[in-house]
Amino acid sequence: MGKIIIMALDAGKYDLKAIGRNIEGNPEDIKRIKFRSKMYDMSKGFVEAEGNSYKIELDGGTFIVGEQGEQSSNETSKTSLLHKLCAYTAIIKYLEPNTKDNHIKIVLACPITILKNAEAKEEYKNFIKGDGIIKVNVNDENYEFLIDEITIKAEDSGILYLNPEWFQNKKVALLGFGGLNMNFTIFENSVAVPSSRFSVEFGSNRLIIDLADTLSSFLRGQNVLFEDAERALTEGVLTVLKKPQSSTISVIEKFKIDFVKRAKEELKMRGYNLDLIEVVAVGGTVLKIESALKEVIGKEINVPSEPQWASIEGLYRIAYVKYAKKQ
Repeated sequence: MGKIIIMALDAGKYDLKAIGRNIEGNPEDIKRIKFRSKMYDMSKGFVEAEGNSYKIELDGGTFIVGEQGEQSSNETSKTSLLHKLCAYTAIIKYLEPNTKDNHIKIVLACPITILKNAEAKEEYKNFIKGDGIIKVNVNDENYEFLIDEITIKAEDSGILYLNPEWFQNKKVALLGFGGLNMNFTIFENSVAVPSSRFSVEFGSNRLIIDLADTLSSFLRGQNVLFEDAERALTEGVLTVLKKPQSSTISVIEKFKIDFVKRAKEELKMRGYNLDLIEVVAVGGTVLKIESALKEVIGKEINVPSEPQWASIEGLYRIAYVKYAKKQ
């Protein structure tokens, strides 16, 4: 027997996040899904899907998505096979294999660059929605489902529905730190339609690449790989040959502060002074730079307790109101 699934989904450039449940279940049945937006094409050679990775077969191709993937997507457009594979892999996590008549209703986070173009927005929506029943094989089990409805919302905007008190009767700058970009949006008086919105390249990828360069210079030319810098950013210290290098702690902290200062200056050059406006910050990258954000922008900056999940949580609330209460 099939299910009706309501969900919010963000197929980001760094990772995929989804929140959803069976519409006939209980609120306690809500499930969170998260894995890296990376892909490996099995036509290059066989590998096992290990860790937080999945083997998925779609339209005659076989791929691995998740942490075993070869690369993250740096494309401006999300209308790519990678993001469709990630979206479908997330959807089947709410289903039982070998069942039919599964119906999916999604609130889908959409990048700002696509939202500004009506044709691109519709293309992205239809690309994920597919044309009729979708059949996939994930980890050697068959699934099928129909995406009935998709509601498009701007990425990061879910925080308006999760913490509306931060936006009531105010002019607020929302900073959304994602995998590739930092989204900047101005909301006024709780109106969901922003007065200004754009993206700049101050996301997690740039943060990690620049940190790798900074640490390489500090170590006098010793090469620091992307993966090592990524771990150092999370742990606050660079580990070399399994030994934490305590001398890098202050280097990393200073780097994070300088990174936020550069982002703040970039916004000032575009006519937005964060010293004169209330600020909210969301996104997974915030976890890595929260202390720097509070030092550079001010301790009064509003950061949700789980900034990596805040927006998708808000979008799930939209999904519940839009889809569950209609039943």
